[in-house]
Amino acid sequence: ISGVAKVRSPQGWKWATGNTLRDQIAADAVRKEVFGTQAPEAARRLYNARGFFTMAGIGALVIELGAPLSIVNRRWGQVFFVAAWSMHLGIRYIMGIKFPYNTSGVSYVPYFPVGSQLA
Repeated sequence: ISGVAKVRSPQGWKWATGNTLRDQIAADAVRKEVFGTQAPEAARRLYNARGFFTMAGIGALVIELGAPLSIVNRRWGQVFFVAAWSMHLGIRYIMGIKFPYNTSGVSYVPYFPVGSQLA
């Protein structure tokens, strides 16, 4: 849903340039500072890293729009797990937004074989 929301927003496919993502992170950091919470240092350090934001913007679109493919086969699901889990850890590091469910790994358990190894 988040990938569709991105491409249907006024910015549309411009999310792939990384500028929109960079602007969102900067706005979040300013909002935190204005309301008395310290913004993560990573947001400040990465602000001028345009190449990073381009890669992150493209990566976010690929991960979010490609999520339905994760149910096609187990291997694709496992690749999706690594990508989505890493993305959520990155969001936590850069923006300070905690995703306890997504980073716990619980939501990705179905992508891995479970059976006699638990007995």
